[in-house]
Amino acid sequence: MRWKLAILSLCLGLSAATPSFAQRSGSTVESRVNAVGAFKIEEQKDGTLVRIGGTSVPTFSVFKLNDPPRLFIDISNSELQDDVQTVKVNNGVISQVAMLEFKDNIQSVTRVIIGFDSPAHYDVRTEGRDVVVFVDGANRRNTSVVAQNGVDPEDVRKLEARYQADLNATKGAYTDAVAQLDATRSKLEDAQRELKSLQQRANNTQGDENARVRAEIDAKTAELSRYKAEVASGSQKVSKLEASVADLTRERDRSPRARQNGDRAA
Repeated sequence: MRWKLAILSLCLGLSAATPSFAQRSGSTVESRVNAVGAFKIEEQKDGTLVRIGGTSVPTFSVFKLNDPPRLFIDISNSELQDDVQTVKVNNGVISQVAMLEFKDNIQSVTRVIIGFDSPAHYDVRTEGRDVVVFVDGANRRNTSVVAQNGVDPEDVRKLEARYQADLNATKGAYTDAVAQLDATRSKLEDAQRELKSLQQRANNTQGDENARVRAEIDAKTAELSRYKAEVASGSQKVSKLEASVADLTRERDRSPRARQNGDRAA
């Protein structure tokens, strides 16, 4: 239809064609679908920035669900330029960020989903053609991404030192707990042998001697129960400390300097 109108305009004269074309061009711009590209995640000193770029000034809506905690940003009249995108963040506040496209009865919509591991303040705004989401980073724990995005190296060094100190302290507590558990198990085994010996003596005694042995059996049985409870408690403590050592080791090894040293060793 446009080419027919264009030919008709040319026949009527160049002066008549110009305003007609400008009007149609303006209508096309207004109805143009916003092509949304891949989002970018930037860790800053005070929080995490998620930037979603588009080809036109976006119109969006925001809502949140709490089980599990997620933030949804729906960009109206938009389409994904690329495939569905999911990025794991795992920085202690944000678990992951995903982006997908769906269509309702009126338009196509690009939906950005931010999953949370812990509650945090957030702000959603536009910057030119971008939708920008800022999430407060007060509760972040994984600093490797932060370090890779321009945070002061001295801050990185201090964080690495803190992780190493925590790891060393936890390893020391783990070693002490294992030694204490071994000692309690040894006492338990001794108590079990002594109880068995007392039970055998009780079978071979009578009268006052038998009553005395029976009293010793009761006392030893109570002692045995106490050692069993201590072993159970000690085993739980050792397991928790062992898990803590593994977690702290992973956190320490995520640091940029540790990763670089590992690459050099390889």
